[in-house]
Formats: sequence, structure tokens, C-alpha cells
Amino acid sequence: MFFLSPLNQVYGLLLLEGEKAVLINSKKKKYWKGNFSSLLREIWKLDFNYREFKQLMVDGKVPEDKIKKQGIEISFEQNRSNTNQEKPQRLQIISGDLLLKIKISQRKTGRGIISFTKNLKGMKKTSIRELLEEE
Repeated sequence: MFFLSPLNQVYGLLLLEGEKAVLINSKKKKYWKGNFSSLLREIWKLDFNYREFKQLMVDGKVPEDKIKKQGIEISFEQNRSNTNQEKPQRLQIISGDLLLKIKISQRKTGRGIISFTKNLKGMKKTSIRELLEEE
């Protein structure tokens, strides 16, 4: 997953292996490593675990009980050029003053283990906030 600025510049690359997450900002030569749920809470104040977020992104399944408790609104948009597609192409999450828009460009699922590795040599471990703040 890539984090982009409004000008489509990559802020960071998020690698996930279940609940384990690594967020990398190659430009700053910094990274954060930790729990995916912590990342969602820190950045967007969302209380979802990896499984719930994956179901939201891949299947369009909303964890209704959690969003009601948190006062979150979630909406989906289909790809206008392909109306036969069941899965959403865009996801919008509103929580308080947060507006998060996610464009789903590829959606693939499969069985097995995929190992995502990135060489972190020469990079400094840091906090999420420091990693994503603009210079």
C-alpha cells in the first residue's frame, strides 16, 4: 500500500504481513515497525484490526458494530466504467474531522505465504508521526 500526497507523490510504502506492519519513507531514509492496528489508531484514529480492514478493502464488508461505536461513516463507489463489478473501487471513511479516501487499484487474494522484504539497512527507525510529517 502506498501513501500519497494530494500531488500523487509517494510519502511512504506500507508492507503488511498479517498484523505486523512496516511503514517506509525511502526519501527520508526512515521507517516505522509495529502493529497494524496501532498504525491505524495513530494515523487515522480508527480502531480496526488487520482482518477487519482487509475485509473492508477486499470484500467491501463493513464492521457495522465498530463503526457505530466510533461514529464512523463508510461509503463505497463503484468504477463508473465497469458497472458489472461487485467490489468497490473507492472507499471513503469519515470520522470526526478525518476524511480518508482510498482508491483500490488492484485486488488479489490467494492462498499461501508471500514474504514482503525491504532492505532497511542505512535507514533510521522512528515514530509514525515523524516518518509522515512534511519537511
